[in-house]
Amino acid sequence: MNADAPIVETAVRIVRREDILTARKTVRAAARALGLATVDEARIVTIMSELAKNACIHAGAGEARVGVRSLPDRDQILVEVEDAGPGIPDVSAALSVGFSTNGGHGLGLPAVNRLAKSLIIDTRPGKTVVAALFESARA
Repeated sequence: MNADAPIVETAVRIVRREDILTARKTVRAAARALGLATVDEARIVTIMSELAKNACIHAGAGEARVGVRSLPDRDQILVEVEDAGPGIPDVSAALSVGFSTNGGHGLGLPAVNRLAKSLIIDTRPGKTVVAALFESARA
């Protein structure tokens, strides 16, 4: 496949905490279908878990999308979570370890930022989209 290869995408609506598990299973299935190593599978599941949990906690609901692209030398999984919540008032602070607006440990977004090849956060009141690209090189 070439760099223009289409991304195969699936979506999961996040309304209840149980939906986070469905989103995790969806991205785990994508990782397994690509044949990713167990460690990479755990990394992409962690990314999904953190982003879906944030949408559920901070916005009350959202949608998680998983896109998969297989390239000649690497595989990519795009995790994108969109919600209609209040937005992230200070993205830089939210990416700092220990910053939390709900009394949590403030480790979620910093972990996603560390695990993803790239992280894009488009946020404003009423709409936030967080897109994390995970990449795994082929042996």
